[in-house]
Amino acid sequence: DFELSLEKIEFYKRILGEQVLKICRFDETSPHIITMPLVIDQEKMGIAEFDFEKEDVSLFDVVLLESMTEEVVLALRRLRLAEKNRYLKDYIANLVDNTASMIFVLDEEHCLRTCNPSFEETIGITKGQLEGREIGSLIEDPEQESNVNKAVGDCFAGKVVKNVDMKLSGGSNEPIDTRFTFIPL
Repeated sequence: DFELSLEKIEFYKRILGEQVLKICRFDETSPHIITMPLVIDQEKMGIAEFDFEKEDVSLFDVVLLESMTEEVVLALRRLRLAEKNRYLKDYIANLVDNTASMIFVLDEEHCLRTCNPSFEETIGITKGQLEGREIGSLIEDPEQESNVNKAVGDCFAGKVVKNVDMKLSGGSNEPIDTRFTFIPL
């Protein structure tokens, strides 16, 4: 290990906090090797190692390398978050597609944007035929249509509206009694 005076080590510790900083040199002709830990959310992910050709390592050099190490940590954190988001997206899509509950998404004009397979199967109309249709066109009872329009308006105002009854007409001749909860996205 390259020897630093205790004074310099304490100075680096004050600047860098209690991060482990190691500066080593194998012989007088070899470069300095500076290692800094890569820590993400208090988990040690690895070590950043820098070969340093300069004869003397200054505080500015150490601070610059620390900054570069922080950039690597940020990039690794973004990568980790992207992996979690991809997993969550796949997990939620799997839940929506495989639940027995009917799920659909409306836009502000009350038109269907998408639905899950359970909604398609229960209504008896394919997703392609449903997309773009106003929800009111599927409701049998005009009074219920008015209640649904109010519930959708409240939902777009940010409120959760529970237990909205709808008698939906679908591909079959018999209307289907349903009850929905409208949740803002």
